[in-house]
Amino acid sequence: MFQGKTPGYALPSVLNEYLAASVSGQLLFRAEGGVTKTINIWRGRVTSASSQLIDDRLGEVIYREGKLTLDTFIDAAGKVTKALRFGDLLIKSGIFTPLDLYDALASQTRAVLASLLFYDTLDVEFRPNDSVPKLELPINETLGDLLDESLSEFRFVQAFERAVRLAPLLTVNEDALHLVNNDFHRDVVQLVRETPDFSAIVDKTSRLSAPYTVRALFELYLRGVLEDSWGFARSYLSSESASGLAQVVEEANFLLAELANAAKMEEIEEWENIVFGAGGVLSRELGNGHYLTPVGFVHSNILRSLVLRSTVRKTALSRFEKSWPTTFVECVRTALYHGLAYILFELFNRKFSSQEFTRVRVLMEDMRGGKGS
Repeated sequence: MFQGKTPGYALPSVLNEYLAASVSGQLLFRAEGGVTKTINIWRGRVTSASSQLIDDRLGEVIYREGKLTLDTFIDAAGKVTKALRFGDLLIKSGIFTPLDLYDALASQTRAVLASLLFYDTLDVEFRPNDSVPKLELPINETLGDLLDESLSEFRFVQAFERAVRLAPLLTVNEDALHLVNNDFHRDVVQLVRETPDFSAIVDKTSRLSAPYTVRALFELYLRGVLEDSWGFARSYLSSESASGLAQVVEEANFLLAELANAAKMEEIEEWENIVFGAGGVLSRELGNGHYLTPVGFVHSNILRSLVLRSTVRKTALSRFEKSWPTTFVECVRTALYHGLAYILFELFNRKFSSQEFTRVRVLMEDMRGGKGS
């Protein structure tokens, strides 16, 4: 089986070769900078993964995922000893249950696996070991999806980095700061405020390794927290799809304006709160992002999600009723319809007999393709 040097993006084929052979042991990957990461295999199943890189330590991973606040993370890290590991400390302190820790260890393993794809070169070595593992984490059933999604992310993140290094000034979108919803992302945004140059952040000021820093900035870009001065997402959309998307967003904005006028006529005072709730509906459909304001849908951020999020692309190809088209544009049409339907529902709850809301409902059914609400 393969041993030697390989690019990181070849990890899925290398790993699958060992899993198919049902071997037991350790796959060691040595990357630039002397970093070693290990995938533990037992009879053709991944049981866990580990890493010497500080960024892959358990506390760092779950802090980045928002499962720990910065204060809790720093406090717990300062109490770690050789006899008391980080995870055991979280349980002893009552911060985590054993199940929480189990999930966190699975997150750590997924993070180590995904990170391997982002290295230019990996030196691969296999060491057989027949010892029964102490723990097998629940990742094998989703391993293929994890690696496929990570490979898709790798390609876009790599292209994102190339594009931004040519125009490296980063700008924070103040209207999207509600999406900076954990201490880690707040830390990254503060870093951007202090050093708005992308290259300087990645290469000098970030405490994270370059791959993790670029991925963090890419996630903030996807959410709409960082402004797009590169036209990055648009370059991946055909002119026909771009035109169709613009038409769908224009149609949705027309309906939103009709709902806003109807709400004003009926003297509904909670308009902004209702729209904020609809934004949550869109985030569930399109991934965490800034897609809706009280005055309109944000076309540029919808486009980013549509093109750059693998989960949305998969949804566009697989999830709809048979009577619905399965194009990206229809994926967005459905998501925006659900957001508008949420607003309409909330307005009806406040004034069920409104003829204005009924009128807009008829217009919305045309958007749904006459299939009913």
